[in-house]
Amino acid sequence: MQQEKVKYLVEWGKKIKEAFDRPKGEYEGLSKGQINLLLAATKSGQNNPWFTSTMLQKSVEGILSFLNQDDLASWGEQYTFTNQPKTIGVVMAGNIPMVGFHDLLCLLMSPHKAKIKCSSDDPYLIPALLNLLDEVQPVLSEKIEVVDKLEGMDAVIATGSNNTARYFDYYFGKYPNIIRKSRTSMAVLDGSESDGELSLLSNDVFDYYGLGCRNVSFLWLPKSMQVQDIIEKIMPSAQWLQNSRYMNNLDYNKSLYLINRAPFLDGGRYLLLESESLFSPISVVHFNYYEKVGEVQKFIDQQKEDIQCVVDKKGTWGVAYGESQKPGLLDYPDGVDVMQFLASL
Repeated sequence: MQQEKVKYLVEWGKKIKEAFDRPKGEYEGLSKGQINLLLAATKSGQNNPWFTSTMLQKSVEGILSFLNQDDLASWGEQYTFTNQPKTIGVVMAGNIPMVGFHDLLCLLMSPHKAKIKCSSDDPYLIPALLNLLDEVQPVLSEKIEVVDKLEGMDAVIATGSNNTARYFDYYFGKYPNIIRKSRTSMAVLDGSESDGELSLLSNDVFDYYGLGCRNVSFLWLPKSMQVQDIIEKIMPSAQWLQNSRYMNNLDYNKSLYLINRAPFLDGGRYLLLESESLFSPISVVHFNYYEKVGEVQKFIDQQKEDIQCVVDKKGTWGVAYGESQKPGLLDYPDGVDVMQFLASL
């Protein structure tokens, strides 16, 4: 059965790729589901200004990296489902396009059914993907129902902010659950980074405008390195960063720091602020200095509930530069194995 699922999921990926490979507005030869997906992408950009075509394309590339024969087969073989099908309620986030796709994929690989509540920031893409899956294999797509209100479920997977997590705990605490809160990522530099490596780090910081939990918001620098030496090297060169919402955040934070006389550094398209806070506002990157690696490890141990991943030159701390936004199938959010959770119900 899993082999059959993998075959259909790979075919689904091919159809997604075929649709997004087409020049904008060229629909000839595409199926109804493929055209619907492209229209949903356009509508998403109109609904949410953060969902630019560049960011949407990055999300699609991430999805397609999952939907290949070898990775899906290897991943699926690691789990055994002996339980009876349940109904799983899923609350999806909307900070980046189709951010809940990995949860959706886990559900499709399991025997369970699901009721999905999409974020108001991303209400069109997941339903359009399911519509396209229906063309490939209706038996799979019919396992998933998109709803406005969650009820009648046996377990819950919910993703949101720290504030919404309290709401989720209150309403869903009686069910077996995975409830995710706000997380962010950090980078550890050792002072030997090349210009190319720092350019890769720029992707970890600025892809999706810094809105994702895998975006680097905090830099640890050795005392021998001055932040002034790298400010231009990690400055993104891509014009896509001149998004109106991003630039509004930049202007707001710059004005706030000027009024409060905070000693920030201006990177042109972002600000650097020395701080011990792991989380930084959009358009701002926090940094701090360390003398010994032990200080970094202590910080990680203290902040582990808030850290999604740690980035460095060789991936010694977890993820290499340029790879934070390229999670694999086993890179579960918050480190909680969703497939194992589904198998244990």
